[in-house]
Order: sequence, then structure tokens, then C-alpha cells
Amino acid sequence: MMRSLFVIAAVMLVGCQTYDFEPVQPLAIGQTRQSKKVVAHQLKPNLMMLLDKSGSMTTNTSTQAPCPGTIGGCGPVNGACPAGCPTRITDMQNAMDTLLTTAGSVARYGVAAFPQSAANSCNATGPGDVMVQLLGPSLSDDSTQLQMQADAVNSAIKMITPGGGTPTADSLRFVGSLNELQDADRANFVLLLTDGVPNCNSNNPNSCTSMTASLCQCTTGTCTQMSGLCSLGCLDADNSVNAVIELANKGIRTIVIGFGADTAQATAFNTLNQMAIVGKFARTCPMGTDAECGAGDHCNVNMADVTQSTCNQAFFQAANQADLQAALKKISDAIGGNSICTYTLDQVPSDSKFLSVTLDGQSLQRCPDATNTMGCNTWFYDTSSGLPTVTFVGTSCDKVKGATPQNPVNVEFRIVTTL
Repeated sequence: MMRSLFVIAAVMLVGCQTYDFEPVQPLAIGQTRQSKKVVAHQLKPNLMMLLDKSGSMTTNTSTQAPCPGTIGGCGPVNGACPAGCPTRITDMQNAMDTLLTTAGSVARYGVAAFPQSAANSCNATGPGDVMVQLLGPSLSDDSTQLQMQADAVNSAIKMITPGGGTPTADSLRFVGSLNELQDADRANFVLLLTDGVPNCNSNNPNSCTSMTASLCQCTTGTCTQMSGLCSLGCLDADNSVNAVIELANKGIRTIVIGFGADTAQATAFNTLNQMAIVGKFARTCPMGTDAECGAGDHCNVNMADVTQSTCNQAFFQAANQADLQAALKKISDAIGGNSICTYTLDQVPSDSKFLSVTLDGQSLQRCPDATNTMGCNTWFYDTSSGLPTVTFVGTSCDKVKGATPQNPVNVEFRIVTTL
């Protein structure tokens, strides 16, 4: 079997907050290589929020007074919830307020919603539904500017009024086409928050009149020609998964949050899970333990490399405001790049033993225990954030932090992949 080397070389200039990824001379026939330019502390990622504002977002999330005694006891079907009863939309707005006021400078946020603003709309997100655009491709990551952007996103989210269906696939395709998410110098994310399964595909092959009518999994009260939902009401799982794949092929990772009790049901779980997996931001359990995945979930241990183990539930699931705040905190921590000594790799090693790291031309052995780096002065590999990262520790981290334009530090990551 032929092998090729994937090489990333980094020249860091920490003093002026830049480091350049430069190509390295091929070491073997068939070698692939990549070059990019980013900024020290790693440029803040672009994160476009794509928020579901379908009618079901008015469903209650509590059974305590003044809410009804059952979830779904008020909302789009049984009448508006009484004042003071938390709903999915109010819980989402409150959880986002916490994120954006406490972690506003973690990323360059933008926000769009779906479906389009017209009541009972099945139309996907379009230009008019981008409530706050992502910042342009400036290399500036000024904390004050980022917080102002986060505040604008927060204000826009508070103005969302639910109504309509769930045109997830084409909404994803639209935000994936935004110029700001084509930034090769930054990590690019779409955060999809939805409280149900995708539908609203007028070209869904599993319509009520097709030869495969039995394959139409109706997501509404009825999926008939008379109701006008013969195609629009059917589950649009395959199309939505394909849309996430299209974004991944552009280098845009999709973070999937299922919000509300409905997302724990089998159809929604399977659909959102597959979207999270192909979106390249699956929940991980790098120590190989079920506890890392939470109650009711389990770790699918990767026997070849335990650090790449993933949770059976790949997407983030939240039933209420507290759950959603916890999920958003995990996500912001994962993408925040809080340490200048931590770097996100552009490729995931098929096995972490194929990863090598050099610092100023010196090959460094990894720390023997990534969970306890006390006394280690090299690096460790981690995927617990959902991203493949290398973190320098001890004197190696000190060397990285001490780099200046006059005395830059050269960092090189090499990944061997099998063809």
C-alpha cells in the first residue's frame, strides 16, 4: 500500500501576533501538502448561528406552574403558553444571552434564522434572514469589536418571533455560501440549533404521491395533497445530511444542537446524529469512558486510538435553558482557542501515532499521559473538543509564548496518511 505524508509547517511570530504556514519540501512520492497563513493565538473562528424559529419553538419546556402539566401542553397546537411559562424560544434567547455576554470575544459571531419571516413559511433562509452578518475578512480580532458584534447578535436573537416549518437543508446551503465563511485563514463553523426534524423540501422524492410514498415519514399532522404538505411535510433527512457534507467539503464544520424533548425521539435522534457526524464536530470521549458522554449515553471506543473515540450521541442535546447553556459552554470552550500553545490541525490523523511534532527543528516526543502532563515539557494530542488539537506544555509552551518577530519559533506538524 502506498503512503503519503501530509505536512503542515508553521513559523510563528507571536510578538506581532502572526505565524505563517509554509510548504515543506516533499519527503516522499505522493506527498500532499498544505500552506496557510493565520495569526498567533490562532485567529478567532467565524461562527454563524443558524437558528430554528419554526412554530414548534413556542412549545413549553417546563411542566411547573404556570405551565401545563405536560410538555407540548401549550404552544403551536394547544394555544399560546401563559405568561411566565418558559418555552423553547425564550429558553434559547436566555441561554444565548448568557453565552454572548460571557464569551462574546471567543468567536466572530453572526446569526441567521429559518424559515423566512413570512408566517407559516417553508422557505429556506435567504439574504433577508441574516440578522447580523459575520465580520469581514479583517485580521483584527479586537476584543471590544468582537463583544460589540456579539451584543448585536444577542439583540437580534431577542427579536426572533417563531412561525413556519423547518427548511433545514437549503438554509444550511445558503449560510454555507456566505463569503465570510470562505475565510481560509480562520476556522469556519455553522452552529445549527433546531428543535425538530427537517422538512419543507418541495422536491422530496418521498412524497405522498410517489411510488415510494410509504417512505414518507410525516413530520406534521398530515402529509396529503389536500393539506398542501404532500412533499413539504415529509422528513427531509438525506437532503439535510448532504447539505452538511457540502459544507464540510468547503472546510465549514457544522455544530448540531437538538433543542427540546422532540430531538430525543428516534427519528430526530438518528437524523441529527448523522448530521453531527458528517459535520465533523461530533461529541468525543478521548479517555474511552461512558462518563465523558453523560448519563444515558455511551462511548464508542476506538480500539486503534482511544483518543479518537466518539459518543454514541454525536450531537449536543438540550431539553431546557440549563441544558442549552451547558452545551453552549462546551462548544465555546472547544472553539475558543484559549491558549496560544494549542493548535488545531487541518487534518485528523487516522491514528495519533502517525502524528509528529517539531519545535525549532527539534523532534519532540509526546507526553506519555495526556490527562496528567505534570512534569512533561513537550506536547499532547487531544480531540475532546471535537477538533484535533496539539497542545505544547511546560518549557515547550514557554518557548512558544516567548517568540518575537526578531526571534520567531518554528512549529511543524506532520501527519502520515495511508492512501
